[in-house]
Amino acid sequence: MQDYYKKQLIKILLDNKLYKCDGTDFQKFVNQIFTYKNENFTPVKPQGNIGDRGNDGYIYNAGVYLQVYGPEDLSNIDTQKYAIAKYEKDFLKLLNHISNAKWPAIKKFIYVINDKSYGFFPDLLILRDNLYKSHPEIKFDIYGNDQLRNIILSLPLEHQEDLLGSIYEIEDYIDILDANILDKTIKAIIDDYKIPYTINGNPLKVPNWDRKIAFNKLKCKPPETKLIEGYYNIDKIDAILNDDNKPETDEALSTIVKTIYNESVIVYPKSEEDQFFYIFNQLMDKVKTNRTISDISKSSAIFCIMSKYFEVCDIFKEPPEDYKIAEL
Repeated sequence: MQDYYKKQLIKILLDNKLYKCDGTDFQKFVNQIFTYKNENFTPVKPQGNIGDRGNDGYIYNAGVYLQVYGPEDLSNIDTQKYAIAKYEKDFLKLLNHISNAKWPAIKKFIYVINDKSYGFFPDLLILRDNLYKSHPEIKFDIYGNDQLRNIILSLPLEHQEDLLGSIYEIEDYIDILDANILDKTIKAIIDDYKIPYTINGNPLKVPNWDRKIAFNKLKCKPPETKLIEGYYNIDKIDAILNDDNKPETDEALSTIVKTIYNESVIVYPKSEEDQFFYIFNQLMDKVKTNRTISDISKSSAIFCIMSKYFEVCDIFKEPPEDYKIAEL
């Protein structure tokens, strides 16, 4: 069970980091991962008007080459077309350079793409297979978030912490949703967020999760997983909020989360997924100074808090009564 928890916790931290990591930041992150994975890995920086010659980094003595692409939104059709074209264009550019005896022969070509945990679209996989058919002496791979996470899991703990932040020893974070941690997290958020607390007279409603997730365009995306994971620990938050000694805590926390959600709608009016991670990051900022709680525990507690207020309709839109999920 310890390995399972560790993988889940690292997945949370990695998904959050990669969600905010685009362009050169993503390339730097990938280079750092591969540098830790193999001491012979050498990052390659673009050189003036000749660029990187299709090579973002390589393992010289193994003939392994990387090309990295960190799009902001891979769900965009134009971005997908560009990602496909870039895969083949950069490979051919590298192949031409190697044909002129500039670098060792290619034995493996890895296209690393920030897929935001969505997976790879079919045309990209078809292109990979076609490249292999044309060049059977070369192994072609595509790495996304899942593959990067597996590499990180294989690294020593100190390298994992360098990449993702503080990761406590397994026995320190098995019970990551301990009521005490949630209590501290809630206190830290409330103490730091300065807004007037008002009483919400509207009755609580429990939405149909499938319908609400689909209506808010979160289905089959990372937020859906985080909300469901948090849902199964809502009872721990309720135990704190129902404490007779803290009657104002529920309303105070609700007001804070709703206020941040309203901000997210203004900042990201067209992307519910961006709204979700805006809320998460804002809440994480409220507890960043608390060094007694690991980032993993803070993340887990905050996803739990978000699940609670998603359930009672304080954040994200509730679907109309006649809304039906489109059949796949």
